[in-house]
This record gives sequence, structure tokens and C-alpha cells, in this order.
Amino acid sequence: YGVAALNGKIYVTDSVARNVAVFDVRRRKLYYMGVQKPGDLAKPSGIALDKAMNVYVADVSAQKVNVYDHLGLFLRSIGSKEDLERPTGVAVNAEGDRIYVIDRSYNENTNQRVVVYNAEGKKLFTIGERGIKEGQFNVPVQGAVGPDGTLYVLDAGNFRVQAFDRDGKFLRAWG
Repeated sequence: YGVAALNGKIYVTDSVARNVAVFDVRRRKLYYMGVQKPGDLAKPSGIALDKAMNVYVADVSAQKVNVYDHLGLFLRSIGSKEDLERPTGVAVNAEGDRIYVIDRSYNENTNQRVVVYNAEGKKLFTIGERGIKEGQFNVPVQGAVGPDGTLYVLDAGNFRVQAFDRDGKFLRAWG
């Protein structure tokens, strides 16, 4: 469901096996993350990496994002059932100090948004709600952060990609 790659490693989330498969191309090794407590995964979905090779995995069922180091060791969780309803995607800037969780919620719910956290996991603000206007979402599913810090969100139900600055200000959309 989610794929990320950096420095010769390819990370693939597997919601059926409940883990992240890591292909270390240089060493020709395969290993798994998210299989041991406290960092075990229930239904991993989106995945993102920061420049320190920390791995961020959105867990739809557990309603949080797990963070692992470059070796796959669990560091911490971000978010909670009080903050997130159905996190399907995650995006992080290179420095790892802005974590954007794409919270798709459920079809009948208006909480289709992006929840923004800092590096320590403190909730900073949310972006959007359900709708069709600029800055609103209908089934947001994934996100990515560009080199300049711009957040791009795939707004699948509105058939577009929306772009936001670091602080959640709408910049543009296409599609």
C-alpha cells in the first residue's frame, strides 16, 4: 500500500502481514519492521522517511503513526485515537520536525483532513475538512513533502492534488 526508498533501501507496507518489508539493496538483505511490541503494527498503510532515515508508518487500525530508526527499532508513536480516525498516509519534511498525517476518516464523516505534528509528536494544527473548495478534501489518501517544504496531498475523491505551505496555507491545486 505504501512505498518509500532512500539510500539503497526500499520500504513497503503490508497491511495483511502487518509489517513493513525492508529491502536493503546494497547488502542484498530483506528484513521486517513493526513486528515486535511496543512498535507492532495492526494495519500499516502510508510510509515516509526523513533525512536521518527515520521511518514513519501510518497505522489505520491503531489510529497512530509509528516511528522507527534506520535499523527498524521502534522510537515512538505519534497521534492517538482522540486525534486520528483513519490515518491512511503520512508525509514528513526532511528535518523531521513537521509530520503530516493524512486522516481519511470515513465516508460519512466530515473529518477528512491533515493533522500536523512536530518532531516530539505534539499536535500543532489541522488542515482542511470535507468539501470541494480549495483546502478541503474528499477522501485524502496520501501525501508527500517536496524539497522546498511544500506539502502535496492526493485528494482522491476530488480527483486532484493540493499543495500547502509548511503552516497549512493553501497554495494551489491541479487535477
